[in-house]
Amino acid sequence: NQSFEERLIKVEDIVIKSVSELTQYWSLLRLVWLLVENRILLDEDSDKV
Repeated sequence: NQSFEERLIKVEDIVIKSVSELTQYWSLLRLVWLLVENRILLDEDSDKV
């Protein structure tokens, strides 16, 4: 019974770690996407001028 609880805690820990890594990766991705979008917009503006 105790070993099962310990295993559950380990799984929880792994899930929490992976989720935090995922959110970090996702925020980074969004940041890059925003930068790319802004650059595209800037390029379009410069083309118009």
